[in-house]
Amino acid sequence: MIWFHPQRGSIVTDKPLDPRWLRYRGGPDDGWRQISEVLPQGFLRGDPAKQKYGMGGPIEVYGPIERTCRDCKQELVFSAAEQKHWYETLGFFIDATAVRCPACRKIEQKKRSYGEAVIAAKSAPSSAAHLNVARAALAWREVGGHFSLDKARAHCHLAKKLGAKTEAEQLLQALSRRTK
Repeated sequence: MIWFHPQRGSIVTDKPLDPRWLRYRGGPDDGWRQISEVLPQGFLRGDPAKQKYGMGGPIEVYGPIERTCRDCKQELVFSAAEQKHWYETLGFFIDATAVRCPACRKIEQKKRSYGEAVIAAKSAPSSAAHLNVARAALAWREVGGHFSLDKARAHCHLAKKLGAKTEAEQLLQALSRRTK
């Protein structure tokens, strides 16, 4: 039998649901439903040999899990294909789950890239490092991130002083087009 919950995932068992199992999947409630052995559309079989799991055990069947985005509060679906990719290809622990929609996830990735570029520019200041900060800021802003481009312009000016005049000028032009 395959039991599925739209927020907590699936359990495969030949016995009735045990409350001890459910505590590892978010606790008991009335959202669990039994699905047939023939998987419905949108469901995929998992490969426990490729998964990293703890007390809750492996995932034998992936199904679409409903979530709310942490940032924009929109509903999102963590698809079975996405779960399989995360847990079996990328090697994430099965306790990891999508907390942001794809758009907010992209903004967060660009924000993180900007932070890493700033740290790199502080630890080893060079024209290339300062240009990377400006590029990362521009990329973050282009995906919808909220960021003052004055800091990016300042990094362009520092890169100019360190010898990267042409590239800094090109980035400054791109930054000025972005603010219009």
